[in-house]
Amino acid sequence: MTGYLYKELKQNRLYILLTAILVPVMIFLPLAVVMAEEKTMAKESFLSFANNGMALRMLFALVGFVVAYIIHTFTLKGDDKKMWGYFVASNPKGINGFVVTKYLFIAAMCLFFFVLGIGFDLAFTFITNYIGGISVPLMTEALFAMMFLMLLFNAVEIPFTIRFGEKRGSIIKTVIGISIVIIALLVFFINPAGVSDVVNDFLFNGKIPSLMKWILPVGSVIAFIISCAVSCKLYMKGVINSYR
Repeated sequence: MTGYLYKELKQNRLYILLTAILVPVMIFLPLAVVMAEEKTMAKESFLSFANNGMALRMLFALVGFVVAYIIHTFTLKGDDKKMWGYFVASNPKGINGFVVTKYLFIAAMCLFFFVLGIGFDLAFTFITNYIGGISVPLMTEALFAMMFLMLLFNAVEIPFTIRFGEKRGSIIKTVIGISIVIIALLVFFINPAGVSDVVNDFLFNGKIPSLMKWILPVGSVIAFIISCAVSCKLYMKGVINSYR
C-alpha cells in the first residue's frame, strides 16, 4: 500500500496544493470584498462586515466546500485504464490495496480541508477581533458538517466511477445530484418555515441541527466504509466492461 500511497501523493500533489490555497481564500475573501465595497481598510469596514458580512462569509464557505469536492473528483481521473486495472489486479497488494488507499487518500483530503479551515478560521477571528474590534463567530460546526458531507458525497460517487469509468460515472453523479436538488426543493415547499430556520442558523451562525451533529458523522463514516467494500467488489467489472 505504500507504493499506492506514493502514487496518490505524486499524482495529486497539484490538488493538494489547490486545497491549501482554496481554504484561506474562502475564509479571508469575504472581508476583502467588504473592504473593497467600503473602499477602506479602516475600522468602519470591519464594523460593516460584522453587520452585513456573515451571510457572505458562509456563502464563500459553501462555495469553497463545492470547489473542494470538485477537486476530490479530479483525483479519480486517470485510473480508469485497462492496463492500470490489470496491473492492480496482478499486484501482490491487489485490488483491495489500491481501492482502500484511494479511499484513505480522499478521507485525508476531507480532513485536510477541515483542519486548514479551523486553523485559518481561528486566525481570521483573531485578526478581526484584534484589528477591527469585532467578535466574529467561528465556523467550526459548519466546517465539521462540510467534512462529513464530502465523505458522504464521495461515498456515493466513487463506486460509480470505479464501475463505469470517469465519464459515465460523472453522468450518473449528475443525475443523482439533480435528484437531491429536486428532493431538497420538495422539502422546502412542504415545510418552508422549518427549512428557513435551519438555513438562517447555518448562514448567520454557522450552526447545524443538533440531530445532524451525530447522524451526519456516523452515517457518513458508515456509508464511506460500505462504499469502499462495494468498490472493491466492482473494480474488476469496471476494468473489463468500462475502462478504456
